[in-house]
Amino acid sequence: MILDCSRIVSLHSGLGRFTLAVLAALRDMGIEPELVVGCDGFPGAKVMTPVFLRTRSKVSVLKPLAWMLYARFGFACKPDQPMLSVMHNVVPRSRNQVVTVHDLRPCFFPDNPIQAYYWRHILPRSLRKAKAIVTVSQTSKAKICSVYGIAPEKIHVVTNCFVPTETVAEDELERMPRLLCVGGNWRHKNIHELLEMHELWRDRYQVDIVMAKTAYLEMLRELVTRLGLEELVCFHHGVPDKRLREMYQSSAALVYPSLDEGFGIPPLEAMSYGLPVIASDIPVFRELFSTAPLYISVGSRESWKQAFERLESDEQVCCHMKTGREVVQRFTPESLRRQLADMVSAVWPESMGLATNDRRGE
Repeated sequence: MILDCSRIVSLHSGLGRFTLAVLAALRDMGIEPELVVGCDGFPGAKVMTPVFLRTRSKVSVLKPLAWMLYARFGFACKPDQPMLSVMHNVVPRSRNQVVTVHDLRPCFFPDNPIQAYYWRHILPRSLRKAKAIVTVSQTSKAKICSVYGIAPEKIHVVTNCFVPTETVAEDELERMPRLLCVGGNWRHKNIHELLEMHELWRDRYQVDIVMAKTAYLEMLRELVTRLGLEELVCFHHGVPDKRLREMYQSSAALVYPSLDEGFGIPPLEAMSYGLPVIASDIPVFRELFSTAPLYISVGSRESWKQAFERLESDEQVCCHMKTGREVVQRFTPESLRRQLADMVSAVWPESMGLATNDRRGE
């Protein structure tokens, strides 16, 4: 089996974590895949794809075209060789490929016209030819079925997992009057709405925004200047893991008002530290996080006001924090492994048979 990680540029991103979890799960099942990777750090990598193909925060109009050419003429694989892609990369010559579609954000919030055309016209046809599809939530599965007209039995849900790096007791945390936003690289992350609601929080909080240097960053900087929030909003780039943990542990709440998501690692990170989460009331968050977040309705000033009022209530915050810690326990590596094993058994039963025989021979 080939595990195609060719466009993963960072193992610290949500995509990177999902990829490492899938690799660990396959190996735990006794399957040692051939790795095609796009960045350093993968143990046992076989092939490194060209640098210009890797997904980065800076949007490139030509990169999708470069990938399609490479996939057709440069990607080395046998047509019938099993291949699992951890992103939406489709290799035209493969007749035995499982493709992972984390969400349909580019259909509705595309970065450029080429990406929009690919996601709306080319990818749907490719997915119908794929052996199977993996996605990370039931909400994403339903959306793929609805938007692309793909039969639900062809789509397998393998939810992402999260392993807390450390456990911190609530009485050890030193909360500061700061709101934290993590991973707000693109417009659909909707950080601008938090800034536009500044009258509701500017007298009580400051805001830390952790994000890459994207075009959306420039838009946010201009908005901060226009609203006179320069003294209240701080942007952070390339934050080390240790520093990010400290920010989670010292903030008053994580604000995650996305318009569209397939999953959502930052809310789980926040919940693992006992940090309250203000999140948009969209179906995927209701599915994954239940009642743990303080929900806001996108565009509703009144719902934002109520969320900040609840954030000031110790009783309500404690209730949400307790639910959040329970939510984190549902997304374990073991859960991902079981779901992935179900997919492999359904799509490539011979792989599971070989893995079982190999283990019996140990």
